Amino acid sequence: SKTRCIPLGKAKQNTSLKTYLSGKYGKDLIPDIESTFPALGINFSSNDLPSIVHSNYISKLEKATSLSNVWNKRDLTVYGRITLIKSFLLSQFVYLAIPLP
Repeated sequence: SKTRCIPLGKAKQNTSLKTYLSGKYGKDLIPDIESTFPALGINFSSNDLPSIVHSNYISKLEKATSLSNVWNKRDLTVYGRITLIKSFLLSQFVYLAIPLP
């Protein structure tokens, strides 16, 4: 099943809620506490927020670096480089900046 329930905040310690949900919907509904899950291309986990932000931004930074290395081999004008930055590189980070701090 694709559906998972990830208890966050105070719900992580609420064992009665976990027991109720596991009994009603099955044990696969609530994965291990340390599990990560993707949602719309962003990796979330029940860990602390700084580790979530760090892991997502590092992966996007690596992707942006590899894209810029590919495009650096081309002989682009200043306008071409600006277009490349605005359309390919900045969009990676703007997409992350909306749901993550």
